[in-house]
This record gives sequence, C-alpha cells and structure tokens, in this order.
Amino acid sequence: MRSILLTCILTLLYLFPSFAQEFLTQKGNQLFWNNQPQVLKSVVLTKDTYTSEDYQKLKSLGINTVYLPLPTNSSIEDFLPFLQKQLEFAKTFELWIIIRDISIPEAANSLFEKFADNHTLAGYELIPNRYQQLNLDKELRKIRAKDPNHLIIVRLPSTAPLLSDLSQKNVALSIDFSSPKAYTQQESGLYTTTSSVKYPSKNLQFPEDLTPLSPDTSNQKLPWGTTEWSYFEGNAMVANDSALSLRPVLITNELGPGRAYLGPFTVTEYSPIGKVTRQIISENPYELDGWELDNPTGVGALEMVKSHGLANNSGLLVRNTKGKAKAINNQLRFVPRPNHQYSISGFLKADALPKGSDVRLALEMEYSPSKDTVMSFDKQYLDYRLKQCQAFSEQLNRPVILELSLSPACFKGGRNGRKWLNDMIDLLNEHQLSFNYNSFDGQENGLFGGKVSNKDQKKISQFMGQKLME
Repeated sequence: MRSILLTCILTLLYLFPSFAQEFLTQKGNQLFWNNQPQVLKSVVLTKDTYTSEDYQKLKSLGINTVYLPLPTNSSIEDFLPFLQKQLEFAKTFELWIIIRDISIPEAANSLFEKFADNHTLAGYELIPNRYQQLNLDKELRKIRAKDPNHLIIVRLPSTAPLLSDLSQKNVALSIDFSSPKAYTQQESGLYTTTSSVKYPSKNLQFPEDLTPLSPDTSNQKLPWGTTEWSYFEGNAMVANDSALSLRPVLITNELGPGRAYLGPFTVTEYSPIGKVTRQIISENPYELDGWELDNPTGVGALEMVKSHGLANNSGLLVRNTKGKAKAINNQLRFVPRPNHQYSISGFLKADALPKGSDVRLALEMEYSPSKDTVMSFDKQYLDYRLKQCQAFSEQLNRPVILELSLSPACFKGGRNGRKWLNDMIDLLNEHQLSFNYNSFDGQENGLFGGKVSNKDQKKISQFMGQKLME
C-alpha cells in the first residue's frame, strides 16, 4: 500500500511539477527547474497593486515570469507584505517572480532572509551601475550568506566582457536588447531623432564596438582669434582597408575660453580617378539631433545656437574645451567604398580662439575590433544580433536573459512595432532564448504603456499573447 501511495505521489509530482519544491537554477548556459530546461518569458510590472485576475491574465498571455522592481520611495519592510501577496497570486497561476533593481545587496537583507526558501520566487536582478567600483563576487557572496538558494541575475548594458572572471554559481546575465535604440526608443526621451525610423528598412546598423582611428587632419585649421564665417574646402582622403565606417567630426582641441561655430557642411565622394560620384551628406547641424561632444577631460560644452549670421541664423557651437575634443553625430556614419576618396567641407567661425587651439573639419575612420559587419535593419539583422548574444552566453557559460523594450512611437506612424515584435518573438522561440519585456504596464513603453490608447493596449497585449502561445 505504501509503495502504491509513493508511486502515486511521484507520478503527481512528475505530471504537475508546480507541486515539486524546486528552485530555478543555472547549469552552464541554461536555466533548469525540476530537471527540465526552462526559457523565461517575462514582463516587468510597475504598479504598486495587483490582483489575482492580473496574474491570471498574464498566464493566459503565455507569460511565465514577472519582474517586480524594488521600490525606491519606500522601505524594504514596507515592500515585504506586498511581495508576499504577489507570491501567493503567482503561485496560484504557476508563475515565477524575480525582484528587480537591487543595487545595494546589504540594504535588502531582510528580503533575502524572509524569502530564502520560497520556491515561487525565482531570484534577484542586480543593476549594473556600480560594476566598475565593486568586486562582483564579493557582492554576490553577501547575498549568498542570507539566501543560498535563489538565482542571481546580473544586468549588463551590452555583451561587454565584464564578467569573464565571475566564479559564483547559480548566476545568469541580463542584456539590454533594445536594438537599435534609434528605433526602439524613438520619441521616448531616451533617444530622440528628427526622422522616424521604421522596421524593416534599409537604415544601416553599425557594430556596437566601433572604435575610432585618428581623424584625418589634412584640412585647413580655423585661424586663432576671432573671425567671420568662412568656407573651408576639404582635402580628399582614402579610407584604409580596416575602416568599416566614416563619420564627420569637428575637431575642437584646447579651446580654453574660446568658441568655435559650425555651419552647413557637406561630405563628397570621388571615384578612384578623382571624379565626383555623389554628395553623401549635406546638413545644417542645427537641424539634426544627436550631436555629442566627445571630450575625455569632461571640460567644455556643445550647444545649438541661433543669430550668428549664416544658414538661417543657426549653427553648432563648441566652447571652453580642455585637451582633445570633437563634436560627433553617429547618425551621419556611412560606409566607404573601396578605393574611393572622400572630403568634408563647410562653414566655420571663431570667437576668441587662443593660440594652440585646433579647430577643423575632419573625417574619422572607425573599425570593429571583433570584425563585426554593417547590416540593414531587418529580421536578418535581429537574428544576427541574437546569435551574438547566444555566443556571449556560451563563451561565459551563463544563461542570458534579453531585456526588450519598444516605445509607444514604434506602434504608430507606420513604424511597424508589431512586425518587430512578431519577428523578435519568432527568433527568440527559434533560439530558445529567455526574455524580459520592460514593461507590461509602464507609462513609457509600448507593450501596455499609458501613452497607447486602451484599444491599442488590448490589441498589442493580445497579439503578444498569441505569439507566445504559438
């Protein structure tokens, strides 16, 4: 009789693994539960109250994991009763919960201690902003001292090799896969652009590890002192064989108290025999978002200004730099053709430039140390990027969870957010990769965000649910 009863219990545990008391764990580059490999299909919840019906809805959409952010405006002790209730809801519908946004592990000790033996809690996610200052293994040991059981997820900004020496067990990695941000985060405040990026498109996507070579400095310098607007004709140059891309830059070294202005400029391509083949760029910098001041010393500023007597009274201003500095705009990158020549010409103006300053237009070559490639923005590109993440996971022998996000703008104006989401979920399923969509109900993200109408919210969430359940 006992043997029959035991057999029945074991059979139930096998058929209904939710009854088995198992923790989600890392083994190599996969996640396991109840000795079966697992793929997380997750969303971030951002509100401070949820009901059993909410979890039931998430389950119906094919979600198996929920991320709950650690609160920033209340104490851990106030958060614990809320978490206890959410864990009860999640257990009812066989969902896991992961606690997100833990930056100082010792501040969450009461959380680790109270829920160390809870099997519905899948683990904790650490945020990355302190990696350069902390010993990661030491921080993980602090958590392990209070909770030896749960998975720890370390969030990375990219596939940067920051964790090659990570020795702790039961650790996974989370990587931001809002790829590319010019599309996924357009009009979100995180990334702005004057032109809408659509999917799919022929917009070129450049490798994340592009590294600049020294810019060509054969062009004439802006004279010291104060000048009126002058046109500077650029010299033609040939990109070397290792250059994957070129971008226009305004060199602004050692401006001190001085100011340098950039007006309209052009980039021209010439055939191998020196004949003009096309004008690649023709821009007034004032009319283009995305300008940055690359200044290692951190001294200096870049501004858009009006009322300087040229190009509709507008231009770009760089002032007060110390050491080497340059104004750049990565939206203006382009791929050079073999054996072709390129020049940059434009209007410059000086205001009290000191002796020793160096202001000139230049073209800067960039290469990819990993020998990555340039691709159009389509499903093939997304697949290529996912395979890079897979290779990173295999290299470190750690599971990777990809964090996805689309701004509400992606679902409007023919930008085809649904198509991006459709292709992405197809590829995630094909490669059996875990993901976390940030967020399900936040105000600034497109899946169920407050900036999308209720009708569209319902359509988008139902669409995602249909894809996940395929």
